Amino acid sequence: MGFGRLGMLGIVAALVISFVAFPPTVAEAVDPGALDITDFAVLGVDGVYLKQNASIVSGDVGAVNATSGPYLAGSQETTIGVGATVPGTSRVIGDSVKLKQGSTVGDVYTNDLSGDGAVSGSVITPVSFPLDVTLPAVPIAQPGSTDFDVAQGDSLVLDTGSYGLLKARNDASVTLTGGTYEFSEWDLGDRVTVDVLAPSQIVVAGRVDTGTNSAVTPGVGVEPFELELTVLGQNGNSGNVGATPKAAKFGIGSTVSATVWAPNGTLWLRQNAQGLGQFMGRWVTVGIGAAVERSADEGPNPPLSVELLTPTLGTTVFHLETVQARVSGEQILNVELRVDGVAIGVLADPDGDATYTAEWDTRAYSDGTVSLEAAAVDWAGNLGVSDSVAVTVGNESAGIADRISSDYARDLITVDEYATYGMQSLMNADDLPERYFSSFLVSESGERADGTQAALTFLKDWNQMSTEVRQGVIELGTLDGPVIGEFTPDEPVAAPAQQAAATTGFTSADFPDCLEKTESYVIRTIGFPAPVLPKAFECRTVFDHATVYWNVNSGTFWDVVQIVPPIVVPLRKDSLADFSDNDNSGAGNLVPDYIDRIGNQTDIAWEVYDDMGYSQPESMNVYVSELDYTNDAPGGFVLPGPLVQFDNDSATTEYLPRHELFH
Repeated sequence: MGFGRLGMLGIVAALVISFVAFPPTVAEAVDPGALDITDFAVLGVDGVYLKQNASIVSGDVGAVNATSGPYLAGSQETTIGVGATVPGTSRVIGDSVKLKQGSTVGDVYTNDLSGDGAVSGSVITPVSFPLDVTLPAVPIAQPGSTDFDVAQGDSLVLDTGSYGLLKARNDASVTLTGGTYEFSEWDLGDRVTVDVLAPSQIVVAGRVDTGTNSAVTPGVGVEPFELELTVLGQNGNSGNVGATPKAAKFGIGSTVSATVWAPNGTLWLRQNAQGLGQFMGRWVTVGIGAAVERSADEGPNPPLSVELLTPTLGTTVFHLETVQARVSGEQILNVELRVDGVAIGVLADPDGDATYTAEWDTRAYSDGTVSLEAAAVDWAGNLGVSDSVAVTVGNESAGIADRISSDYARDLITVDEYATYGMQSLMNADDLPERYFSSFLVSESGERADGTQAALTFLKDWNQMSTEVRQGVIELGTLDGPVIGEFTPDEPVAAPAQQAAATTGFTSADFPDCLEKTESYVIRTIGFPAPVLPKAFECRTVFDHATVYWNVNSGTFWDVVQIVPPIVVPLRKDSLADFSDNDNSGAGNLVPDYIDRIGNQTDIAWEVYDDMGYSQPESMNVYVSELDYTNDAPGGFVLPGPLVQFDNDSATTEYLPRHELFH
């Protein structure tokens, strides 16, 4: 099966501008030249989505067709997510393209460009769609009837042939000796490896689903383009873009080095996956923090240097420990953690700074000394191993105070957390994070040891603690947050006539998202935190997954309550403290930067939880105000800043259990 070529972009008349603002206004005919399909790292027939902090190391990104939806994200064929990067040497192509906040790209070929991302190259428009593309052939699959179920930790070697289901359970390994293969389906567990020893063409009639930290890679001397994997399954039963399971899903932290083609569904590289080769499908999603490289550089790689950063020599470790290693080298394929010489897991580099991190569950080991080391291998098979570091496992021998003090000394918790956890260990250990639970502080009779000396230790940095924590320590009490009611402002409410003449401040021309002086969005529901006065908001800004309500003016809005007889009630308005509108570029977008940050951060949180598999409402309300809230503590306290409200209709769907996760 040969994968075809991509001809000329169908350019009717091209317009090139330096990226200052769009749509472009200066026309100049430009011929972009021929595009070869082998130039693409990611190519979707109907859509492409690079999620938050995804990166393209090399190669182009594009969508072939102009569609009317449904889309992978938003209302565009090509979406470059928050903080995602495409190098200046690569092109981004789509009939409509959105560059989300913090994204950076090179040249963009499109008819409709939106978003706040940065373009380092040129914006070329108009472009004719569909692109003049010769896509890879779609073979007819003829799988066999022999199924395989590889037990956990076992191995399987297969010569060329037609087979049924290939199922491999956690930590299994599969070796394909090379040639032509046909399967009915792949179902691979966590940390399963598929090694292909010679150039191969693999056709899967159904779906491919690989688990966390799985790997599909060619053997030494075999290039990614010599390993062709075609997946013919569709999304779910309907084949729609939103249907599940996806046609080809490669798990969190997985590694794929191949040319992959999923013509009938979504090809999904999940969070922190690493792809080397070419990834094509009807739709293609590159997950949060995932990276795709079109091809490896030629020539030998330099030697690998590996240094274990944390934990350090002599550290006492317990519960879940963060392990970090720094790797110097090129085209890193895998970095693993070894305990006493045995590999127990894979470290990931989510920030792309060559610092690899993993959580190590020390509870699987008896108390005592163990040795740690990190080992790295690159695409060429070069191996580098760090020096061994001896640490002490202390899950039973280290008490609560020891654990909290140890974490504080290693800068793993803040001074506020240090004091809070320390006080809780003495006053209310049930509220402690699981990491700090230990039976060491409880005597055989069940009585807790005297905590006077420990309390003095936890308060040694008193002057560095926040006012809130110090007050909490003084009162030795707890503060309950407000309870969200069910309310959503609908249409603007007009103020009584007597207020109109006295109103001062902004007009809707100053901020297009705001109402005229005599109108407000009003919260009337009694269910709003009972001790909090009803609120009025002058402005409403809509983001992808959040609607933010805010005020320009402080003061009172007089609301007419339509009862018999009608009454006029005062509703409080709290002005923003900062109306700066720079948007990191100085241009501004007529929305205060503070509001932009709240909306964009909420969108980021939404995408993170969506990638984790949570069911969420498509949008939520955020109210920016000071909420006077009185609780049992003397004098009460004030909650400043944004408050998030979810749709509370649990009869139809289950949303995230805690709105605080979005603060």
